[in-house]
Amino acid sequence: PLDTPLDCSFAGVPSPATLVSATELECLSPPTERALAVALEITYRSQPGATAASGNVTYAYVDGLVITSLTPVAGPTSGATPIDVHGSGFSNASAMSCGFFAEAGLADDAPFATTPAEFLSPSRVRCLAPASGLALLATLRLSANGVEFIDHGAHYAFHEPVVVLSVWPELGPEAGGTPVTSDGRHLQPHAT
Repeated sequence: PLDTPLDCSFAGVPSPATLVSATELECLSPPTERALAVALEITYRSQPGATAASGNVTYAYVDGLVITSLTPVAGPTSGATPIDVHGSGFSNASAMSCGFFAEAGLADDAPFATTPAEFLSPSRVRCLAPASGLALLATLRLSANGVEFIDHGAHYAFHEPVVVLSVWPELGPEAGGTPVTSDGRHLQPHAT
């Protein structure tokens, strides 16, 4: 990154720009007191208020995402389990996504997989669990922009698929009440 004489202006609030390439600038969005969309312009640092570039470009501040629970909290390593994420601050933004992060110490702070979050309501989104390849306890984090993932300590356990090999007895009376025993593999999923 290189220094540049340009700033980003978020509704008139300047933020120093860093030149990433001949076609890309990077700025940090300044804080705001509420969720809203603001005009984003590029201005000259030495000439406050002088616009270097403008257009019909907006930046949207959104309410903070909060995760309160997941349903279910576990699924097979093969993935494809729909997970309902309950909480608040959810929006129908196309960039909203779920990031699955390995337990601390297993990898860097990047998700091992991301999946789109399907908006169901302001308090519920649905994500599809990815295939994990191995049994592990993952942290599920949400992102409103596909870049920053918010961690609220929501855990999802990937376990080996349950396999039922036999049941005994194989039949019983219509009235029910017969104790039935199942034998199989992976009957005790990864602890949450």
